Amino acid sequence: LEPVALVSRGQLLDGFGLSVDIAAACGLCICCRFCRSLAWRPIRRMTSSGDWYSLLQAILTFAFDTTWDLITPENIAQAMGALAAFSAVVISLAHIVRHWKYNRSKLRKSTVRLLFVVPIFAIDCWACLMLEASAFNWAELLTCLREVYEAVALVSFMELVLTILGGSAHLASTLATDAQLKDPKDPPLVHHLWPICKVIKPYKAGAEFVRHMLLGIFQYVFVCLAYLVMIYMTWAFHALGLIGPAPTAFVKACVNIMKAGSCAW
Repeated sequence: LEPVALVSRGQLLDGFGLSVDIAAACGLCICCRFCRSLAWRPIRRMTSSGDWYSLLQAILTFAFDTTWDLITPENIAQAMGALAAFSAVVISLAHIVRHWKYNRSKLRKSTVRLLFVVPIFAIDCWACLMLEASAFNWAELLTCLREVYEAVALVSFMELVLTILGGSAHLASTLATDAQLKDPKDPPLVHHLWPICKVIKPYKAGAEFVRHMLLGIFQYVFVCLAYLVMIYMTWAFHALGLIGPAPTAFVKACVNIMKAGSCAW
């Protein structure tokens, strides 16, 4: 038998331009070196001619020649992130299903919303890791979505705590009663930490304290929604060329300061 000529690695990389277009079109493999190095045209040429033996040899040669090239810190981090995200999603979804099926208490919905933090954050963080090199800055948009669900989880945790404590009215009454028992003439106040105590007056234990705590949590939810809208609008206007880099950076700085202040509250 005459030896079959192997396709060289240079010939395999003839499809570099096409593979980059495919990687950019799929959107999820923009920063993956493996997808960029796939050779579609030579493989398609060999499969159309029916030379499967040459195709197999070419694939094996290409795989062994580029295996060590693919072992980079970036690809290792992506692979470890994918493994950790997959494990977290599988375990958390199993936990969520069990809660939804067997938990018949009033805490079921709030508990499930809290547990959804794990798969949502895992998938979002892994996607940000894969898309960090994207020219379209997808990672920032995905981070905004993750932070919005963080506000949802915060409200769910508040609902969980209030349900366990018997409701907001019962909690306010209990706090007021405890303060009266400690000092009937001058019930102790709830003081803030420094330097907030220099700006905001202490709260009275009871309805006033509970009301301000609920107000602080709900305002963070609305601020997160406004933050999401502003970031997405800024990203869209910048992508369309309607605003330049300087206005974009200014708007992002303003909304980040607004969100930081809301979080501090």
